[in-house]
Amino acid sequence: MSIDRESVSKTPGVTPEPSAGEVSTESNSQPLLTRRQVGGLGFVATAAGVIGVFTGYKYGEHQKESEEEAIFSLPGSSVDRDVSISLVVVSPEGKHDAAASQEIEEIVTGQLERLGQTLFGEWSFRMKQRYSATVPTEEIFHYGQLTEVCSEEELRKISKQYAGQAAITLLALNSINTGDPNLAGRAMQQDSKKTTPWCYVCHKNDSPGTYPHELGHLLNPRKLGFGLNHQKELNCQQTDSEGNITQVAQFDTIQRLVAEGNGLEKTDYASELSVMGNSHSFPTNDENDAPLLSAPELAFLLPESQVYQVEPGTVGTYHISYDPSGWLGARIAVPEDHVLRELLPETDTLFFGPIIPSVTATFPDGRPRGGPIDKIGVFATGDHGRTTTWLNVGQPYLISYDDPDQAEGVVFADEQLNTLVLSGRDSEGVYLRLVPLDTPEGQAHLATERQRLEEYNAAVLGDIAS
Repeated sequence: MSIDRESVSKTPGVTPEPSAGEVSTESNSQPLLTRRQVGGLGFVATAAGVIGVFTGYKYGEHQKESEEEAIFSLPGSSVDRDVSISLVVVSPEGKHDAAASQEIEEIVTGQLERLGQTLFGEWSFRMKQRYSATVPTEEIFHYGQLTEVCSEEELRKISKQYAGQAAITLLALNSINTGDPNLAGRAMQQDSKKTTPWCYVCHKNDSPGTYPHELGHLLNPRKLGFGLNHQKELNCQQTDSEGNITQVAQFDTIQRLVAEGNGLEKTDYASELSVMGNSHSFPTNDENDAPLLSAPELAFLLPESQVYQVEPGTVGTYHISYDPSGWLGARIAVPEDHVLRELLPETDTLFFGPIIPSVTATFPDGRPRGGPIDKIGVFATGDHGRTTTWLNVGQPYLISYDDPDQAEGVVFADEQLNTLVLSGRDSEGVYLRLVPLDTPEGQAHLATERQRLEEYNAAVLGDIAS
């Protein structure tokens, strides 16, 4: 292994928020519990690896829970949000490519700037240094092609060379994979207990979202190294045994949707609302300028954000906005026996927040802001807000900015909370309105939305068939 300082590059200050990526909850030679797979190819594990995971699981979980509680007892402003980063471009021995290193630096810089657009400038990222390093590799066949791979232990050695030089060390692997060629990257959370937080990304020009994804796993306003987890998705799409779509959407109370099956399925890396879900949904800075993080993730990374705390069964109207000076969303705590915990055991809260298509608009003072709200998203959250799941169980109305008489749209219905949530827009902006589900108004809205989704499903399936 050889390491050379290549150049010093300052990156414009950015105001991003932490996000989460590939996570290793182990350190050194301990078994790895999670892996991020390129192209949704799924998890790959040897029998020995599976045994290792389960033999160490209970102790590891208990230790992890006590550590997390200690972290979340810290103030939400414990971390300096002016985050410095050491970028290390890692190449195979004898194959250092200065031009590729420069290209990687430009891509990483662009992703940091895009995080800043998402996060209102409340965080900034500085690329303190760019270094080059080489590692010994071996060639393996992967899908019929020779691929150069190196060990994670070699990468760990490189990360230690730069410990303490910046807040985070980011390794970009140029033309190298690790032992699992499907792995896009990993954030070493457990290593953060003893050294500078670090992560690595197997660089691919067509998937720049992997960089903020992995960094997101390390960003936390209380302690760097223990950031966001993956954003999952629950949806109601169904297919038959041959893979043909038989249902594209459905709406009912969450209890009935779960009880009747309705294709509800927990899917990691599926959510297209966050780079912490499907990072491939965020290809380049030019092709897509949607925010990299969803509203509940912003609330985690910006704990000073204003969020309504709403009691179940409440009647009320709550205006929300994608604006740091406004109200970012609303939370409703769920009981321990809530049906969502059958699918997502970590769930303790529902979060209702804005979904926007673009972050290129600015406030009058030039700060970045979100564009008009498209619709309201519903998320199940847990683990102190680090873990989020998009509840994509219906087909919410898009908010109209042209029709002042647009009817309200139903967003969510919950029998255990006795709550039906609607969205709309008035002279003050976009709002959530909560009504008790067991009232005549609540039941009428529920029946109307059921019928609308049945008709929507039939129309889409008809188009597919034709």
